[in-house]
Amino acid sequence: SGGASANLWSDFGHTTVVATLAASYLEADARFLLFPQRRRDVNAHAGLAASFRSLRWHGFVPLLRARYERNWSTVGLWDYSRFSGEVGVGSVL
Repeated sequence: SGGASANLWSDFGHTTVVATLAASYLEADARFLLFPQRRRDVNAHAGLAASFRSLRWHGFVPLLRARYERNWSTVGLWDYSRFSGEVGVGSVL
């Protein structure tokens, strides 16, 4: 098993943007009884997040995040792709 990731961030005025790329590999020691072969996964994901300090309210700022993930697996149960989004609140010192 192993993996690597990279994160980049930059400020654009009062907005901070963070981009993430990551990849990992997983290989099981042995086959699980219910599946015909042992599990081998390759996972990749990319994400983009932003905090908007210009919309600060009492030290809190809105956050937006989007992420795409793809997992290739020899076991169908773990072979998937998904997109997710988040809306949140963070704090600024």
